Amino acid sequence: MSCDWCEGGACDLVWGDGFYAEIDNGELVVSNSFAAGEGRRKINFCPMCGKALGGSVGSLRGPPLMKGRHTGMKNIELRKVPCGESFTVFGEEYVALDRVDGGTLAIRKEIWKKAVFDRNGKSNLTQADMRDTLAEYTELLKSRGMKDSDCLVQHIDLKATDGTRVYGYLDCTVALLTLEQYGKYKEIIPKADDWWWLATPVWTRWLRSPSTDYTNYVWLVYSNGDYNHGSASYSCGVRPVLNFSSCLLVSWQDDEAREDTPAADVAPVQHGRWEECDYVDPCIHGFGTIRHANAGLKCTNCVNVFKKELLWKDNYCPNCGARMDGDGNG
Repeated sequence: MSCDWCEGGACDLVWGDGFYAEIDNGELVVSNSFAAGEGRRKINFCPMCGKALGGSVGSLRGPPLMKGRHTGMKNIELRKVPCGESFTVFGEEYVALDRVDGGTLAIRKEIWKKAVFDRNGKSNLTQADMRDTLAEYTELLKSRGMKDSDCLVQHIDLKATDGTRVYGYLDCTVALLTLEQYGKYKEIIPKADDWWWLATPVWTRWLRSPSTDYTNYVWLVYSNGDYNHGSASYSCGVRPVLNFSSCLLVSWQDDEAREDTPAADVAPVQHGRWEECDYVDPCIHGFGTIRHANAGLKCTNCVNVFKKELLWKDNYCPNCGARMDGDGNG
């Protein structure tokens, strides 16, 4: 037996006279054959994923009576889910990152699938094959009941890390995180089991630089949380990002269930500042290294050095996520 939305194998759903639930020896029992009575409550949602039911959605699979343990999940408005915590909606699990433009920015908790950014090596997301992959994910959510009003349009800044904005902006519903966003939310984004794409290009073809060979490179994140750039023709993981309506009903683990689980090991907010420094490059001919005076920026928190032409001064370090507002870590 399974819910059409969560496919969790824990419910038998068909919309008719509705469902009634009761607690029987510590177990949640849901059936469409119950009649209203003492201790029974009419419900119109999947007890596993919390998806509201209406119209003619869902299908009856298996016998009309289902028994299953209470999942510790409850239906709440997304605006009540704290940033950094996970929730489930439309059969997908996400992590809430921030409140943006009246919505809740969220990233899929795990990699959805692997795909090339672009078969022809284009680093411009507006023209890349990745757009088709993200459109496929959009259709998947719509097939599970997502309406246009459930998500807000995102305005994605495709500024390259050389500071140029040749690619402009992309307006879309389902997107990828930018490098800047990854630096900002790195501490609350769960690590994945493979490399995954970001939306930010490295260089653009208009940059007059010895490194113009890398105009087909896009930033990506390793499974350990570090980041680097790779060719757009590589196949890496896709973690869709959406800005959901904050009024959307989602499934979230309640406080009672949390008492039985260890507290999350949440790192405190780190602070730092950018310091100008030399940058050392390997010689392209293999003869040692070349030191470029005052060509680098060093984060005082993690002591990582970044090449200026690859990193614009920002409020967050892309490596450790430290806020660039001073050294107040004590």
